[in-house]
Amino acid sequence: MISQYDFVKRMSELYGLLQDDQSKALFWDRLKFDVAPGVINIIDMFADGIGLTADQGKEQHTIHQKLENLKAQGQRVFLYGGGVCGKALAECLMQENIPFYGFCDRSGNSEIGKKFGKPVVTPQYLLEHSSTSFAIITTIDYFEEIKQFLLAQQFPADHILPFFRADFANQGRRQYFEFPEKFRPGTAFVDGGCYDGADSIYFAQWCHGNYSKIFAFEPDSQNAEKCSENVRLAGVRDFELRQAGLSRECGTANFSAGNEQFSHIVDHMEGGDLLFDMIDPAKNVETVHLEPLDQIVGDTPVGFIKMDIEGAELEALRGAEKSLLRDKPLLAICIYHKAGDMLAIMDYLHTLIPEYHFWVRHYSPFSYETLLYASI
Repeated sequence: MISQYDFVKRMSELYGLLQDDQSKALFWDRLKFDVAPGVINIIDMFADGIGLTADQGKEQHTIHQKLENLKAQGQRVFLYGGGVCGKALAECLMQENIPFYGFCDRSGNSEIGKKFGKPVVTPQYLLEHSSTSFAIITTIDYFEEIKQFLLAQQFPADHILPFFRADFANQGRRQYFEFPEKFRPGTAFVDGGCYDGADSIYFAQWCHGNYSKIFAFEPDSQNAEKCSENVRLAGVRDFELRQAGLSRECGTANFSAGNEQFSHIVDHMEGGDLLFDMIDPAKNVETVHLEPLDQIVGDTPVGFIKMDIEGAELEALRGAEKSLLRDKPLLAICIYHKAGDMLAIMDYLHTLIPEYHFWVRHYSPFSYETLLYASI
């Protein structure tokens, strides 16, 4: 067993391989959150990842006191959105005893209220009680739509709290695709966890079509069907979709399907990220095939590997060892699904390929979407 002294020494070595100040700041932010999940550590990750201004950062850091003051004044704060993001944020707030009153959910999802012991109201209720109600919008994809809906209904603008604001995150950066100069034209792209095909479609445009092939992996049958149709409509060439998961070796696994982008291999999420505590692992469990990347790509030179596979990243990289050693591709690997993934994946890659240098980026107002980039 490695001693604490050797562990710290190794962590220092990995830290020294980070290539810019943003990566170094995010390294510590991610580590702090992995050790102590909580709102303040999310805010630090958010601020350093999105690049908030000093005023924006201060605004985020004072939200704790803001919510305390509103509660003391008899005002009620609702988390607008009962999806995975709303649940994850509620969990963090309650862990740190940061007060909020309940949830606002258009679907009328009462399960979230039962889970947290909080009332769930409709948007109409929020509008009818706008003088005493405040809202924190918890969804990224529909942030602007919800904001404009509330404003159009005369909900006070200053009652939409600027907490984890998704509009701060719109910095024109595309997740997974920050380093085009590191991709070797004419080589293959691996889309691990292709979901609906959007990243493969974007990749084909990003590299101006100068690639040999796209290998895409998506074990969820519903996602795979969407992906196949979207890629066909987009006219992406040389695209191979495999309805299988990536792993160290061939086999099968229990898979929680039907969670859209959050579908995942059940075993990989034992003791995983807070986000997956919000998902019922028993929902639509089915058996899926697992494949090592080396077996699928064969002799095809690989220039870029993206992996967002819900906690299975390290095992999938172990199944890509031959390709990694041979081609030393650009990597964009998610490191937020399980506490410790950042260190474990950096350690594995540096041991395998000492020439790799690393960058860390973060793309979300919440605790997820932290990526490790690696390139020689």
